[in-house]
Amino acid sequence: MAEAAATGSVAARTPSRTQFLLRRLHSLSGIVPVGGYLLFHWFENLKALSGPDAYNALIREIGQLAPAPYFYVIEWSVILLPLLFHALFGFMIWFTGTPNVGRYPYRRNWLYALQRWTGAIAFAFIVFHFLQWRWTSIARGSAITYGEVSHDLGNSAVLAWYVVGNVAAAFHLGNGLYGFAWSWGLAVSQRARNAMEYVGWGAFVAMSILSVNILWSLHRAALAAM
Repeated sequence: MAEAAATGSVAARTPSRTQFLLRRLHSLSGIVPVGGYLLFHWFENLKALSGPDAYNALIREIGQLAPAPYFYVIEWSVILLPLLFHALFGFMIWFTGTPNVGRYPYRRNWLYALQRWTGAIAFAFIVFHFLQWRWTSIARGSAITYGEVSHDLGNSAVLAWYVVGNVAAAFHLGNGLYGFAWSWGLAVSQRARNAMEYVGWGAFVAMSILSVNILWSLHRAALAAM
């Protein structure tokens, strides 16, 4: 009887095959396509450093990659739906888990907790960002311009929120590289895990510097136009 109870207890704690697959998909979606698109989005925003003409030309080119209906299908299927899955399943993992940072204040535990919090901040920021600029461009049928973006970022409160959101997204992606490599068996040994953690920190710092530089450039452009 005791053996049966113990077996049942272990089984209760063992994730089902469906849960296992969903967690794998959650891990994968954070890198492909969500993480990949995030890197592309930062890359395309580098054009803001080259001035209004370069930025507006790139935005027009991206908008002309496909006719509007097809573009929206691609946008939703390749970017938005995977993002929603990654975010909502991440919240489920967070809310159904048992926090143990207080009992086991190890560094990786703190990083795990930060991964959850930065994910929540990044998701809130992405929703705000989508409604502020992308939804506006869809509703009026034309792309947001450099002038409109810089005008909004001329507001110090908006700038601060964008800095927080971008840095949170950079940390979530950079630190997520470690979890992805570990869960997919790409970094099994301690040496490989240490190397992957350095890669993650490097990515976080590089993406944070890049995004803050872009935002500050747009903010300065707004101040110069006043």
